[in-house]
Formats: sequence, structure tokens, C-alpha cells
Amino acid sequence: MSTHPGKDRLERVDEMALILSPAMKDARLPAAGGSRGFGSRMSPPPETALMLRELRVEDEASFKEAVAEFRASQPEWGFAFHFDDTADFRNYVRRVNGWPRGEDLPERFVPNTFLVGVLQGKVVGRLSLRHELNDFLLRIGGHIGYGVVPSCRRRGHARAMLRLSLPVARSLGIGRVLLTCDDDNPGSIRVIESCGGVLENVLMEAGMSVGKRRYWIDLAKPAIEVSR
Repeated sequence: MSTHPGKDRLERVDEMALILSPAMKDARLPAAGGSRGFGSRMSPPPETALMLRELRVEDEASFKEAVAEFRASQPEWGFAFHFDDTADFRNYVRRVNGWPRGEDLPERFVPNTFLVGVLQGKVVGRLSLRHELNDFLLRIGGHIGYGVVPSCRRRGHARAMLRLSLPVARSLGIGRVLLTCDDDNPGSIRVIESCGGVLENVLMEAGMSVGKRRYWIDLAKPAIEVSR
């Protein structure tokens, strides 16, 4: 998982948010602390709400800015998978939006839904929802991986994107979602635990300098209560 470590407490999410994905075309999620369950029908969110949706052609400039920002601040972590910013962006959008159907998957990838967090037209993060787990994902990677653009952190976006992805996972028939993060990443720990993550163990394997925390979120629960 990829939220920036830090001591600042992440704000709670108190905005309405919308999921737009192949799995949940018109789902709505209430604000943090709301009593409605996954997929509740609500009015469209205001323009200030964060949306989690498929990548679109019109995101090109903002998406490339996000990629560049990650390259400058965290070159070891890829914001975009198999992305060539000199290639036709339309082809890239077409490719990633085919991954949920298992089309044109990169080597060792499982079918997954690639989504971007968008706020007022700006890409502020991305989230990958893997539809199944291979051995590596079961041990290390988990069902969901996300990242927030460095200049957009500590604003609750990671938590919002994770919350919004859970109904999508449930609609795909995933009963329990596995999330992982480094043992020394307090930001991700807060995000996962605030969205209902229950720690199973901390895995340490040969070659790892930091343990990997493995959390499960039970999607059978009617709602996710976000801690304040």
C-alpha cells in the first residue's frame, strides 16, 4: 500500500463520493459515519466530492502530472503500470480498462480494475483492485493497492478511495478483502484500520527489511464506520 508515512492524523472523510466502474456503475456511498450500507442510492455528489472511476482520455494531462510527481518524489514506486508517456494515451486507457476482463494483461498480473481518484477534474490518486489472489498477492500484495499524489496527501483521499473500492469488491463476489502495508507506515495503518481492517499477522520474509502487515476487511458487514 502506498500512502506517505507521517505523524499527521488523516482527516476523516466527510464528503459524499461516487464510484464509477464497470462493476458498480451507479453506486453511491454516504459520508463517513453514515448508517447506510454499501451501494446505497443517493443523490449525485457535489462537484467538490472525490470520485473513484475508470481512467478516461480526458484525464491525460492530469494523469501525466501525477506520474511525473511520483517519479520525482518516489521513483521506486510506480503510479502507473506499464505506462509510456510518449505513447498514445488513448491506447493506454483502452488497455487498462480491459484488465477487468483479463484482456492484454501484463505478465504475472491477475484480472484487476484500475481506478483513479478524481477531485474537481484533477487526478489525486489511483487504486488497483485485484479480482483474485495469486501466491504473491496472498502473502504480500493483497486485493487492493493504492497511491495518493504527493502534493495531495494528508487530506483523506487514501481513506476515501479505499472506502469507495469496497462496494466494487463486494459486487465482484469478493467476500473478504486483503490489504497489506509496511509495518513502519503509520499513514496506511490508520487508513486500513479506520475502514474496518482487522490485522491477521505481520509477515517477515527473507530479503525484507520491514515486516508486512496483513489485514482483512469483511465485506459482509453492512457498513464501514470511519474512526474520527
